[in-house]
Amino acid sequence: VEDALFRVPRHVLETSSEVFRDMFLLPVGVGSAEGKTDRHPVVLEGVSSHTFKLLLKVLLKFSYSMDAWTAVLKLSDQWGMSSVRKFVLRNLNSKESMLGPLEKAGLALELDIKRWLVPSLEALARREEPLSRVEVERLGIEAVLKLAEVRESLIARKYGGVAVGKREAKNLNFREKIREVFRQELTE
Repeated sequence: VEDALFRVPRHVLETSSEVFRDMFLLPVGVGSAEGKTDRHPVVLEGVSSHTFKLLLKVLLKFSYSMDAWTAVLKLSDQWGMSSVRKFVLRNLNSKESMLGPLEKAGLALELDIKRWLVPSLEALARREEPLSRVEVERLGIEAVLKLAEVRESLIARKYGGVAVGKREAKNLNFREKIREVFRQELTE
């Protein structure tokens, strides 16, 4: 990974990842097989050594930060590590106070975590302050426009078609409208 050589027991990767299991089942060509020696390592493109270390911490049962959990969640999704993904999601759910609605919504959209989408978007829709530029970048313009549609349609309905004055989003039920507007994300 990058310029770093990691010596990882093969079974750790095989038992956690369909991608690695299939890779190790491929027929060996002339010479030594990938991953058998230091001279012929498995080369992983597009992954930083820091992120790979975080994945190994989870696979090898170390303690980890919220950044580690989310990085490993992304890698487990990328590499088809369904058991690792379930493990990470279970642990992230038990740490809800550490993972706010914005981060949950971002991860839900990015990694197709359907059960997080409606509650996290509802929390964002209820808050009085608008999304910051950084928050918009995290969610993506498509999701932000849909979230604005949810907010504005319900608030406008409450005030006779015109959304004016202080928002009282805390008193509105957003779940049904979120399910309607984000139908595609919830059914894919």
